[in-house]
Formats: sequence, structure tokens, C-alpha cells
Amino acid sequence: MNLEMVKTLVAQGEGYKVEFKGEVPTKSDLAKEMAAFANSDGGWIIFGVDKSGQIAGFEAPANFEEWIMNLAENSILPPIVPFFHLFEIDDKNIIVVKIPKGPHRPHKPFYIRRGSTKQEASREEIRRLYQESEAISYDRTPLDNSSSADLDLEKFNNYLQRTTGQRADDFPIPLENLLINKGIIKRKNGEHVVTLAGMLLFGKLPQQFTPQSQVSCARFKGTTVTDQFIDRKDFGGTLDEIIDVAVAFVERNSATQGKIEAVRRIDTPEYHPRVIRELIINAVAHRDYGIHGSRIRIFIFDDRLEIMSPGGLPNTVNYDLLFAGIHYSRNDTIFAILQSMGYGERLGTGIPKTRHISRQEGYPEPQFHVSENEVRVLIPSRFWNLA
Repeated sequence: MNLEMVKTLVAQGEGYKVEFKGEVPTKSDLAKEMAAFANSDGGWIIFGVDKSGQIAGFEAPANFEEWIMNLAENSILPPIVPFFHLFEIDDKNIIVVKIPKGPHRPHKPFYIRRGSTKQEASREEIRRLYQESEAISYDRTPLDNSSSADLDLEKFNNYLQRTTGQRADDFPIPLENLLINKGIIKRKNGEHVVTLAGMLLFGKLPQQFTPQSQVSCARFKGTTVTDQFIDRKDFGGTLDEIIDVAVAFVERNSATQGKIEAVRRIDTPEYHPRVIRELIINAVAHRDYGIHGSRIRIFIFDDRLEIMSPGGLPNTVNYDLLFAGIHYSRNDTIFAILQSMGYGERLGTGIPKTRHISRQEGYPEPQFHVSENEVRVLIPSRFWNLA
């Protein structure tokens, strides 16, 4: 870290990754502040700058660095390792404490950053932090008030028949044990409870338990979101069913251009079918199902198609790794079963493949936009510039 970077941070003002302190906070308050940054995306606590962004200077107490390091070691669980920097601006001392994003989240006290403030994390947010750190697999979470009676066992048997050549009765173990081994049900308080993965893949009525698993599709008139729809549909069902109907919706609402070559007519779709299918599978398989009240959205405009999936990238993945052939999944059970059904590529080639196909066959490449709460894929229309 250098002085120019510090000046830039101060000039930008307080925000999601920057907190100003004019004086020494209490031990409890500073522990919450540091934990909030570690539980979010990391950030900087700058001592000697007031809330208006004016550099007031900071006279650090004796052993201030040691005090902060001890606080990070003993008051935050698991401990974090901050970085301590002293700078001088306009003949005034300021201290910058950099808090990295925690590799072992969540850290207690359970606080996160919301905007420019620290807030106590909700139960759902703590669960998501555990999920992102891969301490638990969220799709194996048991769904309260569910039972094996909520499963479509014929659908499960058909899945076994396609993938193993056998039905449940052909296996030398009880059906319940087979479902447990597959991550479809769990034992909880002496009862069999359906997991999130089990409900999404084999539930009779999945959206009764997981309304966030619906996918909303819309074909808008024009190039912006308006109340003028050419077609609109919300799709439910199991995930394989949702993938199929969402792909069909895009095909139904996309243009096709034809030309005669020799004596044959060659039809070219507006969006490459394999690319669309791969991206929809990716959105359904990897979305964060711990985010309630938000669905996957597929919007088609005159000039583009957008696929928006709730949840940022898992903790171990960054933007560059998406295109490096590195496999990732936040929903291991869901993805493994979808992959065995013929949906998705286990080796991490899905996203790079969409770019390769597009480039090879003359289609605009998908554009990926990643934020903390959403992954959005934008695909320009092949025909827009020809209109």
C-alpha cells in the first residue's frame, strides 16, 4: 500500500470498503468493525479522518498496533490478520488498517458490511457465509416440515434407471438409505426430512418449499425493461424441467434468419442453442438458493438476451477463474445429479466452451458481469447490427 492509494481512498469517502475513525473506538466496537470487513469483501479502517472526509490527524496511543493485533487474534473467531500502515498527509499522521476478506468465514462477532455501515448478520446471512467458505454444502440443508412423502419416487426411479440401469428395488439396501446416500433426504430428530437438493430435483411440488427456485422469463418489446411484453412466463417444477422449458422459451422468442446455399435453405438462430442451454444450466445449477425473494431472470430484448442469477461467485472463485476451465460448484449435490442426467459439464469447461463456440461460429461472445449479489450474463443479438 502506498500514499497515493491512501489519498484515493480518502477522496472516495466512506463506503462499503472504507471506514473513517476520528478517535479510538471501544474494543467491542472495533472487533465488530473488523469482523464485518472480514465477513464481507475486506476493506480499510482509516484512523485520523473524520466522517466528512477531512484529514484531522491521529495521535495513536502507546502500543496501538499491538493492541489492534491482539484484538484481531483474541476477540475475533476464527482470528484474522490485519495489516497496519502509518502515513503522513499534510503534516498529519493517519493510520490505515487493512482487513482482508476472511478465508475462513464467518468470523465472530457475526457482523457484515451493508453500504458504509456494519450490521449484525442475519441467520440466513450467516448460513450463506458458511456455505461460501465450503464449511457446509447448502444444498444438503434439510427442509423443515418436509418428508419422504413430498418426493416423486417414480421420478427418482426413472433417474436411477437412466443412470444405473436399475431401479431402487434392485439395490441391496433400503430405499431410505439409497436416498440418504444420494443426498436426497436426511435424518433429523428421528425423522426423514427432504434436503434442498432432493426437493429441487425430485420434489412433487418443489416451489411449495422453495418459491425462490422459480425462473422468470420475459420477452420485452424494445431494448429496455418496460411493461410492454411480447411474451412472459414464470416456470416452476424440478430443476431439469425448468431448464428445458426456459431453453424452449428462449428458442420460441428468438429470431431465425435463413438463406439459400446451393439448393438448400440454411437457418441461423439469433442465439446459439448450445450456448443458451449451457448458460441456463449454469445459472440453475450454481445460483445461491439461500437468497430468498429473488429468482433467476431471463430477459430477451430486441438487441440482447440477459440471464441474471442470484448470488455472487463462491468464495474460492474469482472472475478470471470462470474462464480458466476451473470447475466450481456451490451446490455439489444438485450439480452432480444434473450432470449425471446430461445437464452440465463436470470438468469446468462450460463457461469457456460458450466463448469458444460463439467465437468459432460467428456469434457475439457472452459478457459476464459479477457483483456481490448477482451474476449477470449479457449476450448480444447476432442480428441486431444487421437490422
